[in-house]
Amino acid sequence: MRNWLRPSGVYTNMLRAPLFLLCSLAALAQPLPRQNPMDAAIRAVQEVRYSGRTEEIAALREGAHALLQRVPVDSPQFANWAHQVACLYQCPNRNANWNAPARAILQEALARTGPLGDSHPSRIAMLDALGWSWRQDGNLLKAAGYLEQVVAAHPATPSDIYTYTSLASLYRQLGRPDAVAAIAVKLRALASNDPAALAQFYEQEGQLEEGSTVASLPHLCLAR
Repeated sequence: MRNWLRPSGVYTNMLRAPLFLLCSLAALAQPLPRQNPMDAAIRAVQEVRYSGRTEEIAALREGAHALLQRVPVDSPQFANWAHQVACLYQCPNRNANWNAPARAILQEALARTGPLGDSHPSRIAMLDALGWSWRQDGNLLKAAGYLEQVVAAHPATPSDIYTYTSLASLYRQLGRPDAVAAIAVKLRALASNDPAALAQFYEQEGQLEEGSTVASLPHLCLAR
């Protein structure tokens, strides 16, 4: 009788096995989290991008672009998706310059951000991306124009240091020493918490001694 009331270890494990199997099957039956349609469309292009199937790539790319056009511009992912879709239109060679179709995607996205205001992060991201795209293509004047809009969009903060540094580099290449000097003044005020960025600026401008002095400041502070 006790065997019926208290199953042995063998019988207990035999009873547990079907239960474990049912639980495992139930877990497998749970639906996987659904991927966002925009992410799925971008991924579909990326998976066949280097396959050589030109017509399929073009169709999938146009599908991703069409989806982007329906994404609410105030979506937190809008800028990221716009940048990714633009990249899909670049030449498969990763080292190639940005081309006109890719910039058209960014320009279209920038136009849509207008109602959000000049300082909205999505608009800033599109301006910055367009600035870099023109710089990669060698059009320094247009690149500077977009970065000027970035720095004019909101009060300067320490997070803008590298944007100012990039703009100063463009001004130097365009032969605008006065504009470079004006940025140096702003950088001195912004770089109190990031002396490495200021040092990089001075070294970029050929002022190696000044850059070395600034770069050593954190070490001097630690030594006190």
